[in-house]
Amino acid sequence: MTAALIDLLILDVDTPDGDAIELVTDIRNSRLGRNPFLPIIFVTWDTDPVTINRAANSGVDFILMKPLSPSQLFGRIKSLVSDRKPFVATPGYIGPERREKERWGGTRHFEVPNTLRDKLDGKPVDPAAMSSQIEVVMREMVSSRLELSANKLAANIGKICSAYDKAKTLAGTEAAFTTAIATASEIQALGKGDIVDSLQAVPVDV
Repeated sequence: MTAALIDLLILDVDTPDGDAIELVTDIRNSRLGRNPFLPIIFVTWDTDPVTINRAANSGVDFILMKPLSPSQLFGRIKSLVSDRKPFVATPGYIGPERREKERWGGTRHFEVPNTLRDKLDGKPVDPAAMSSQIEVVMREMVSSRLELSANKLAANIGKICSAYDKAKTLAGTEAAFTTAIATASEIQALGKGDIVDSLQAVPVDV
């Protein structure tokens, strides 16, 4: 994962020797590998809604249920080349946009590098240039996540201040405190530069 810019990853959720879902979360958050935007497809026998929800929230591109045909797999790969979804970055999620376009609202979207598409289109892929492009997009995502977290924190502090001004406890004030504390922790984690630091540590040579 660190030796090269991988173009496509197909993972079995049911692997017995580790958590494949956690692995994808680490990839998307730049804790593993050189490309957090690597196209990823999950395959699984597991129909448990909890597992499927965890898989979707990891930022994977597609989830395919077994048994599957070669045409199903190649159809998804074709979609990753010709019509890959833009990415969104929230405090708890980095990955492809799963909502219909009419529900996007004001959400910021990111067109991410796609070496799979570039190579199949016959375009040369320079690892150093691609690493720089990845770093630029990730920094923009970190900024967006900080802004979202700050807005959420401000909204909950507003609720708390309102309750204080009225000298009474409003419904939901306790929840506002809890959310404010959690959001402050999110901002602290992002502010420490975990993602940015990991990007700086990524080698750019071939």
